[in-house]
Amino acid sequence: MATTQIPVTTLANGGFSAPAQASSYYPPDDQYNHVHLGVPTQNNGVPAQPGNVYVTFISIKQNDATYAQLTKSAVTGLFNPDIGKPWAAGYLAAVQALGVLRS
Repeated sequence: MATTQIPVTTLANGGFSAPAQASSYYPPDDQYNHVHLGVPTQNNGVPAQPGNVYVTFISIKQNDATYAQLTKSAVTGLFNPDIGKPWAAGYLAAVQALGVLRS
């Protein structure tokens, strides 16, 4: 399955938290409402390029519960932005800026 890599600086520039324990969040200071990215430094034993992390999953949390999980293409490694319901304000734009969504 293809998996997309992005620079850690892209996360920082987009307002996401610094990767810690293979996770990054937007906004970084709201534990109950946020976008959660899985961002390990290796995937299936293959290290990411220096300064990069893989994006293995994207989920959205609202009111301390999972609101949506984006599906990933096995071929391209890009995520489908159609979650079947409205995105919380600012979340879609933040994820779009990472370059991990299919168009």
